[in-house]
Amino acid sequence: MALREHQDMTGFFALEQQIAMFLKHLPPYFVRLNENANRLFYESSQHLNLLEVQLAQERKRYQLMENLLVAQHRLLNHNLLAGLFQTRGYRQAQQAAVARALDWLDVVDLRDCANRLAGTLPYGYQRRVEIARAMCTQPQLVCLDEPAAGLNPRETEELAALIQTLRAQHSVTVFLIEHDMGLVMGISDHIVVLDYGRVIAAGTPAYLGVAEEETAAEAHA
Repeated sequence: MALREHQDMTGFFALEQQIAMFLKHLPPYFVRLNENANRLFYESSQHLNLLEVQLAQERKRYQLMENLLVAQHRLLNHNLLAGLFQTRGYRQAQQAAVARALDWLDVVDLRDCANRLAGTLPYGYQRRVEIARAMCTQPQLVCLDEPAAGLNPRETEELAALIQTLRAQHSVTVFLIEHDMGLVMGISDHIVVLDYGRVIAAGTPAYLGVAEEETAAEAHA
């Protein structure tokens, strides 16, 4: 599927940012946007975190490219005059956001799906979109909470390869919470095992593997 022109994408992003910027300065009235704005709700400038809640619920209605652009709102120039006059710095920030989104779509191998709605993609693809969206914010640490849940073996292998790419090529620390021990043992440097919040084991995969074998041997002795 052909990607829409970058000018169109930056136009979408500018609109999204201008909406958020204007709503921040509204009095505490209940404001409802129309269906074209995905029915986002805001109650007051003191409760602007509703934007994040509603976006989380509505992300599947966004196209992949739009998902990755919205994630970068903290990295842009939010100056009102810069937006109105389309200053060079404002345009450069928009262009950088588009380039960053395309780069991460390439990393997760979803560039061909850039114009598809996130909710129409297979579950495994949606997980990769979530990781790409997080990486667009340029983090140093990424926390993945059971990313392999619901994935089939092939998708789990692809997820493992993607996590290793984040570490090896993008210098990102990955904090993984996961029950799939095959995935955990295959990609981790250090593992902590919890039982109802209590640490019952910690160490490298090799150390824990040996400890597990010794425990099993003692149980059968």
